[in-house]
Amino acid sequence: MTYNAAQDYIDTPVYAVGHSKIFPIAHNKNIIKKGAGGEGIDVIDIFKQRVLATAFFGTLKFDKQAKDWTSEISAYKDGPVRVIRKNENHLFLAMNIKSPSLYTHTFYLRDVFWFPAEVNVPFRLSTVITSLQIFAATEFCRNSVGMEFFSNSVGQGLLIDGILSPQEAAVRQDVNQEWQLVTGAQGTWMNRIVIGPGLEKVRRSLFYMDNAEHMDPPEEEPGIIGKVGLALGNLENLKGGSYTFRSYIHFPEHFQRGGERGSSICWIIHCR
Repeated sequence: MTYNAAQDYIDTPVYAVGHSKIFPIAHNKNIIKKGAGGEGIDVIDIFKQRVLATAFFGTLKFDKQAKDWTSEISAYKDGPVRVIRKNENHLFLAMNIKSPSLYTHTFYLRDVFWFPAEVNVPFRLSTVITSLQIFAATEFCRNSVGMEFFSNSVGQGLLIDGILSPQEAAVRQDVNQEWQLVTGAQGTWMNRIVIGPGLEKVRRSLFYMDNAEHMDPPEEEPGIIGKVGLALGNLENLKGGSYTFRSYIHFPEHFQRGGERGSSICWIIHCR
């Protein structure tokens, strides 16, 4: 396990992850090594997040994306077993007004990286917020053409090729997501979300797009080639309190279909 702080690049025997210089809150390289069953090429464009909110009965609207975040590496530790990377993040709300500091720790191990997150809500959001949605998605790139997408709600693979097929257009996107998988000759990428107490009613709907003709900045390649992730809803109904969740990105070595259900023992170990 090695970490190049100057390049903000993590390298393991199974995968490598790099981060955008323009939008450092987002990683823009996922490489699955040949020795782990991949092709050793970068398969993603960039990780994307978007916050849509209205307040005071719709009189105030927010639409925040990667360009509205700042992110600085405040500490890191690397070693033979894992890399830990600490970030200080701010979201610019309006003009020069920015949010309080949001600190995140990301843990990188041999075949997975994950981050625990804690959100402190000072009061019931619905007293001020009328609606609140968060979109978080990994957009793949042209190197990923030919891979297939699966999830707990998508049993028949969706071909990632930048062409929106009737099968893709008809897929249900209202089912809560537990895991999402993109696999092919290029290797295997898998995302898993673990929610904490109090978040059971938050919608975790599928977010999926595959249309190379649709521009979706910020992006390093024009068009959408397999954008997969979550649309989080009902957030305005959260009561005051502290909430936790974890997001895991797995790179299963020499993956075979069906293995996403057979790796639960390893997941339990990582959770602990």
